[in-house]
Amino acid sequence: MRSRLAAGTLETGETIPLMLQVEDGVVRFAFERRPGIPRRVALDEKLAWLLGIYCAEGWVSISRERPNSRRLNFSFGPHERSLARRTRALLEETFGVRTQQVERRTTLSVEVGKTSLAFLFARLCGTGSASKRVPAPVFAASDTVVRAFLEGYLAGDGTQTRTHLVANTVSEALAYGLYEIGLRLGVFRISTAGCPQRRK
Repeated sequence: MRSRLAAGTLETGETIPLMLQVEDGVVRFAFERRPGIPRRVALDEKLAWLLGIYCAEGWVSISRERPNSRRLNFSFGPHERSLARRTRALLEETFGVRTQQVERRTTLSVEVGKTSLAFLFARLCGTGSASKRVPAPVFAASDTVVRAFLEGYLAGDGTQTRTHLVANTVSEALAYGLYEIGLRLGVFRISTAGCPQRRK
């Protein structure tokens, strides 16, 4: 088979596209169980906070048994039960999905087995700590929505010192995006030396 593939004589058939189905205002992939997720969702403070906490603590997993399926995950420390509760409540309220809380020895996770929702978060924010980014629609949103996104992110990956709020990330794109919205909200200012300083 390898030699036929290299010679271009192996017929592999056509790739099956991921087909979307729209029914009564909800959308889902053809292989997904009903119901889907809302076709339109307003970017309000609740969704912005969810996007922020996803950028801090979220990721998308792929099942070995079902390579087309995706699972949306949020990982918290065992002591972060209030964050897990809020994340579950907002996911259920905003998207009408069923969430699951999974407790392990060192982590507490919130999980949603809905491929369409996992794709949405991955497309907007990236997946994997090094590829996360501020979603493009957040930059065009109102200040209250932008602030909710920043609050969600800081709730997950923020550290408060005596004089500063510190946002931690290994993603260059996310770091620049956070800094941009921080400037917009007046959280930062540029000093004459060109170094970012916290506005008092």
